[in-house]
Amino acid sequence: MDNLVLYEHPLHETVRICLRLECLFAQADYRLSHEGYWNNRAAIATLIDIVNVLDRPDFKAKLTKRLLLSKDNLSQHLSDDKVDQSRLGDILQQLTDSVQYLQNSSGKLNSELEQNEFLNSVRMRLSKTGGARNFDLPMYHYWLHLSEDKCKQDIQHWLSTFHDFKNILDLYLMLMRQSTQFFNVTAVNGYYEKMFDTSIDYQLLRVYVDKTICAFPDMSVGRHRVNLHFFTLNEAEKPAQFKEDVDFKLALCV
Repeated sequence: MDNLVLYEHPLHETVRICLRLECLFAQADYRLSHEGYWNNRAAIATLIDIVNVLDRPDFKAKLTKRLLLSKDNLSQHLSDDKVDQSRLGDILQQLTDSVQYLQNSSGKLNSELEQNEFLNSVRMRLSKTGGARNFDLPMYHYWLHLSEDKCKQDIQHWLSTFHDFKNILDLYLMLMRQSTQFFNVTAVNGYYEKMFDTSIDYQLLRVYVDKTICAFPDMSVGRHRVNLHFFTLNEAEKPAQFKEDVDFKLALCV
């Protein structure tokens, strides 16, 4: 699907947070694969963004609830001959381990790094626009001028505190995205509407649009339906309604 652009729209706050974290972990991995002062600054900024996103005492409980729901849904297929029982058993075990990890971990998921004095100092400065310059925080400036190996080693160590949680995050998003198939639909004159089955707890909308179509979807979701309006950028680089038919792929993930 190299010729397609993927758009995702979360339908629950827990999913929204998970998608943000997935993006931040990807950014951190990218920064770690590059060297230099500015890449290390960007990696630290991303790490602190992860700490900030996880600074919610209710997130762990809500994610645990979602994992338990996934486990219950998958358990219904244990006697289904059409399902790979070995693979299903492996996933159910991963879900069990994930729930146990979350339930047994004390405090918030960012608690270890939240108590790191060095990162906390940088975190406070980065909360101000243009903060964490050499005159704001000499300690940080000093660290950034240590050897490349030392900086990378520290960043990798700090990120490793999220290793188990990141595996849980990846599992949850994988199961959700693979819960359904894409189907082909058309937005007539750039508009598409679909009614929801209110008995189904949808979690995520996924939309694939061909790159050759000069338009992007704006999704508005209510309890009973989803509305997609396609827009394009006019000569002034402002969004304008796209009035042509748009063929695209849609998936409603549970």
